[in-house]
Amino acid sequence: MLCKKCGHENGDSSQFCNSCGTKLNKSERHCIQNLKDKIKGFDKRKKYIILASSIVVIIIIIGIILFTNPTFRFEMAIKTNSIGKATTVFNESIKGNKKYEDSANTFLKGEISNVEKEFKNESIAYDKAKNKLDNIKGLGVASLEVNDAIKEIDNLNDSRTAFNKAEDYLKEEDYVNAIKQYSNVIKEDKNYDNAQKEIENNKEKYKEKVLADAEENANNNEYDKAVSLLSETDAIIKNDNDITTKLDLYKQKLNEIREKEKQQKIKQAQSEQLLIVDSCAVSVQDTQWKALYPDMLQAFVTNKSDKTVKNMNVGFLAYDSNGYPLKIKTQFSYSGGNFEFTGNADNINLVSGAQFGAGVGWKLDEKHGISTIKACVKDATFYDGTTWNNPYYQYWIEQYKEKQLK
Repeated sequence: MLCKKCGHENGDSSQFCNSCGTKLNKSERHCIQNLKDKIKGFDKRKKYIILASSIVVIIIIIGIILFTNPTFRFEMAIKTNSIGKATTVFNESIKGNKKYEDSANTFLKGEISNVEKEFKNESIAYDKAKNKLDNIKGLGVASLEVNDAIKEIDNLNDSRTAFNKAEDYLKEEDYVNAIKQYSNVIKEDKNYDNAQKEIENNKEKYKEKVLADAEENANNNEYDKAVSLLSETDAIIKNDNDITTKLDLYKQKLNEIREKEKQQKIKQAQSEQLLIVDSCAVSVQDTQWKALYPDMLQAFVTNKSDKTVKNMNVGFLAYDSNGYPLKIKTQFSYSGGNFEFTGNADNINLVSGAQFGAGVGWKLDEKHGISTIKACVKDATFYDGTTWNNPYYQYWIEQYKEKQLK
């Protein structure tokens, strides 16, 4: 406090001036003290106002930075499942910028992993998980990871569904379908151990029913059904002698039936050919001057249709003197030849009932080495514009191509 008389600065608690001894005014001293307190209070509030203002400014600046950052906007759109907005941000502001693309890719991989974990932990339903992953897949980013994740949750969902179905079948004592469904439970499923336990507990009842059903199918000559049923069982109950014995027996029976049916089809296709190869051989034009008069592949073909043949293709197979297959190399061919050669005959005007082949053929390389040939018409075009593909040709190729003649 200042002394009014001498101007000396005294302490706030002083009653008399320490310099001249003049009594100091108490009310004046109290007023000054109040003023100082108000100043101090104002300074403190000012500090708070400045601090609060600074925080607001910082928040605004951070907000501006974040919302002008395309990767932040992209991430926010993905988290809120706004896939259209995410696509727009990516295409307009991220695509083409490696830094932003890498950031978006890393973020998406994390999101994909989280969705997969949530589904495995059963904290998210399958439909919701699938929807999220499908949306991410639509962006065309992190394609490998999202495809793998979709496959994983699909497999796990199928496994959980199979387990629930198996439980229902078991309650109905339908052991065949129960075991089938239990066998579809995968190791990644928490129900896997229970599924394996149920398979073991009900194996004998399952096996008994399967063997009975398979025998009934066999008695009805439905060997394909018997084989299918026993093959499924063999994959579930491995190395069971009763199952494998019956399976081998029914497979043999089925193969016999199929072979018989096949031979009937071959015989029918052969008899229904419109163009028949009556005979074929390697025609020797000259024994000495092979370059000028090369040997030829020759086939005599009769037209059994009621139409005139304009063009046709004839397939040839060749063999050496021991009946082993040879590659056919034609004249002026620079390749090693092929086991199946197709000879094209154009504008042959082969009328109904007539035969083609006299004096014509397909020229061979000088060193062809061919002793025997086989031939079959592959297809033909008639003058009326229709075509014919020989149904027997594929059976013929299957029977003779690259196989030894017997």
